[in-house]
Amino acid sequence: MAEAIRTPALKQKTPKGVLDYARAAEAKMVDVKFVDTFGTWQHFSVPMAELTGEVFEDGFGFDGSSIRGWKSIEASDMLAMPDPSTAFIDPFCAVPTLSLRSAGESGVLGAQSLGGDSHPDI
Repeated sequence: MAEAIRTPALKQKTPKGVLDYARAAEAKMVDVKFVDTFGTWQHFSVPMAELTGEVFEDGFGFDGSSIRGWKSIEASDMLAMPDPSTAFIDPFCAVPTLSLRSAGESGVLGAQSLGGDSHPDI
């Protein structure tokens, strides 16, 4: 019989609490989830080293051009704002992965346009 994997409890649903929780669980990846305009779950993953306290304030930048109904590639730089209250270790990932949902104005759409061109020198 397979041994159960024990995940530490998330004690504080704050950015610092989530970072401590992820370290204790030895998370290697962060999966950020949000719902698009049509109600479809979308997600992207980044290495755990990219999750810092600042990300909870400033957001994760990502390219939204491949998401149906969103901006074209030249205007597709988006921000996902991770919500620390949604953190959990995904029990179905082969690599220990912290899962976070993105918070939005409506609580459904979890990304906002950065506006402008983030690549002016290219």
